[in-house]
Amino acid sequence: MKKRDAVLMTVLLCLSLTGCTGPAESGEKPVQQIGADSKNGFYFIHAEQSGEQTLFYGDYEKQQLQPTHEVDSCPVDLKNNSGEILPFAQEDRLLLIFTGQSGTEPARIETRQLDGSEPETLVEFPNGSVVSKPHVFADGKYLYLTVSSQSETEELMRVNLKSGKYKSVLKLDVNCRETVEGAVQGRLLLRQVLRPTLGQYYWLDPETLEQEVIFSWDPRDVHVAFRNGQLCYWDKNDRNSGFRCLNLETGENNQLTQYTVPEKGTISVQDMDEEHLLVWQGGTKGIVLGIHTGTMHEWDLTQTNSQQPIERCGKTQDGRYLVRVGTEPRWALIQAEDYWNGIPDYEYFN
Repeated sequence: MKKRDAVLMTVLLCLSLTGCTGPAESGEKPVQQIGADSKNGFYFIHAEQSGEQTLFYGDYEKQQLQPTHEVDSCPVDLKNNSGEILPFAQEDRLLLIFTGQSGTEPARIETRQLDGSEPETLVEFPNGSVVSKPHVFADGKYLYLTVSSQSETEELMRVNLKSGKYKSVLKLDVNCRETVEGAVQGRLLLRQVLRPTLGQYYWLDPETLEQEVIFSWDPRDVHVAFRNGQLCYWDKNDRNSGFRCLNLETGENNQLTQYTVPEKGTISVQDMDEEHLLVWQGGTKGIVLGIHTGTMHEWDLTQTNSQQPIERCGKTQDGRYLVRVGTEPRWALIQAEDYWNGIPDYEYFN
């Protein structure tokens, strides 16, 4: 371990499956990444061609979609001339993160009641700032995000969600493509490529700045993906060895030899949980591998207007998944077993 001195995502933006969300991680200091998924429903931003962006809420029980709130003092059209808006539901309020865009309006964070009313600016970053990759611990005290400036520097910032004060935790090394990839058990997971032959994932304790390298690889030969608290990696020079899945919470490392990585075509990791790995092969074909069972089957839940896979974006209290079935979009719920088995038994929202 070592220390480094502190220096100073229509869009449903959820945690990042790359872009989607699940329940808080378990552990001594559980983590909930940024997300629009809440206890009773979910929030998303609907963007019109005219440029209007509207905050919508989907109720899990009623399975209805509707704008959150509209009065003269709080119009439903969110005024945003640059970047994206990331909604995040806490226990008693809603955060809207306006990511900003270099050279235009600055990034800012706004708080609202859960019905979308009473907007207040919590923090506004300097002109030219762009924010991304937000994460928040389950106690809801601090928000961690990456802030990019016009001087082409990037910093990991911590925002006090009560006072709105923010401070730099760590200056990210852009030359090493250093990025915050996720959060598990009270620590942040960072990725960096130190040289063409060495990439690393490491833990960062945001309080003590202690670092611990947990995985190293040669980017020329090994492909790595992080999804939902797990690293999946495979060696293109040893395709018969299949995939390996490293659970960052338990340390369990499983080899999935039931699948041979093809020599041609692209392979990407689409989704993972503790029992399943979903890979997307050649841009048109999904395959689900059982991490502990050794099973394998094809999976073809795709968008209604493309051959791209549907997106898993949340989880209800009774264990169903929230999915986006089309880019219009069409939101639906689906049983977890049906999702992993590729059975399109959707319960659509009205």
